Amino acid sequence: MSDALIKNNCVTHKRMPYLTILGMKKGENEYTYPPYTEQQAIELLDGLRKLAPYVVVDCGSYIANDILSAVALMEADSVLRLANCDLKSVGYFSSQLPLLKDTKWDADKQYKVASNVKPQQAAEHIGKVLGTVAFKLPYSQELEEQYLSGNLLADLTMKDSRLFRKELDRILKEVLGC
Repeated sequence: MSDALIKNNCVTHKRMPYLTILGMKKGENEYTYPPYTEQQAIELLDGLRKLAPYVVVDCGSYIANDILSAVALMEADSVLRLANCDLKSVGYFSSQLPLLKDTKWDADKQYKVASNVKPQQAAEHIGKVLGTVAFKLPYSQELEEQYLSGNLLADLTMKDSRLFRKELDRILKEVLGC
């Protein structure tokens, strides 16, 4: 996996030239490309690390069948494991915890995050199910609307979004040191 191949497939965001995205393009799906190997996934991540100071991989939730997500979790400097505070998310997240306690996943670098926490939800109780929660990302109606409209990279301007942004900045400062 060459640096040129990686660069050729990266898309730089028009309004945020510091943000480059590598992923499936419109009309593509998991069957568009042939399966890849663990070695190819390692080469991709190594190549990305040469090109950028920070690499963020949005991992799939079913890591047993997703080589890239599994390799990314094993090779990462830090892992943010997000779980919404609803029964389905907490149930799935907690079912994955025994798997992720294996030494190959390095539990010490994993930060558990209660995400999308709405005021009426008992975010403090999520720690009883998941173990220690390092961060809590509050619910933002504006962010949810951006998600639903497919515009997640738009600016956040509403008051409730400022609380989300403030917590996100705190997470980035602690996890990445920036």
